Amino acid sequence: MVRETFVMPDGVSLPGFCWCSSGGRAPRGVFVAVHGFGGTGRVFDRPARSLSGLGITTYSYDQRGFGDAPRDVAWPGAARLIDDVNAVADLVRRRHPSVPLYLYGTSMGAAVILASARARRLPDTEGVLLLAPALLGWGAFGLVNELLLRVVAAIAPNARHKQWSRSLTGISDNPELLHAVLNDPEIQAGTRFGALKGLLDLATTARGSGAALQAPTMLLFGRRDLPALTRQTRELAREIAGPKRVLLYTEGYHALDHDLQRENLFHDIQAWLTDRSGQLPSTCTAPPAAEEVVA
Repeated sequence: MVRETFVMPDGVSLPGFCWCSSGGRAPRGVFVAVHGFGGTGRVFDRPARSLSGLGITTYSYDQRGFGDAPRDVAWPGAARLIDDVNAVADLVRRRHPSVPLYLYGTSMGAAVILASARARRLPDTEGVLLLAPALLGWGAFGLVNELLLRVVAAIAPNARHKQWSRSLTGISDNPELLHAVLNDPEIQAGTRFGALKGLLDLATTARGSGAALQAPTMLLFGRRDLPALTRQTRELAREIAGPKRVLLYTEGYHALDHDLQRENLFHDIQAWLTDRSGQLPSTCTAPPAAEEVVA
């Protein structure tokens, strides 16, 4: 992993990271990876190293309000997050002008990509990979809870909600990831109410964005994720307007690219990059590791 710095048009510097394709070869594709809520661009270290062996160079960055990026407000706003993913994609494209560029978003990062599509501001790319997009917005957590969240976020946006942060421990079957989550001081300190409200705003926008997504899309999610989120993801799959492949992993959790069966996912991505309509490895195993969802 090589550390980078991405300077945004407004002058703010975001910490960045790069994993080059292995063997000194020119990459067959470049990914701009956008992390999830409470995360950092460093979370892509394990998946990016696997993708490196497949000829993929991956760039990621800390989104504002997360990791080592500026945290001057509890939530920077969806428009600012969309500005940033566009700026990073533009900087990476200049560095690799002749290599296909893809957006790769997990959870909240996938929601940022979807929101950019809805705003007609999706970066010009060869395709989009969405892993377990964050789609549980307003209306998913009960009227009383959501009213309390709105009130607290308005009067004390930087106050922290510890119980919500502890719920992250069920995101994967990978004990290394769960240990890292349980021992992350930022997660232990709790999540700011202003950020939680911002996440629900973003997820609500992402939930209705499928019709605006015209780019070739690979949508990946797990059967062991939250049932409500799985239902929303199926609905999104039906709405996507552009060419799409949708895979549901039988043993998959929310953090698909960190799960113990993550290599299945990476081989499916490799096959999709080679042939958008071809057979995908995980659907051919016995028993199948994934099923293709016909939307």
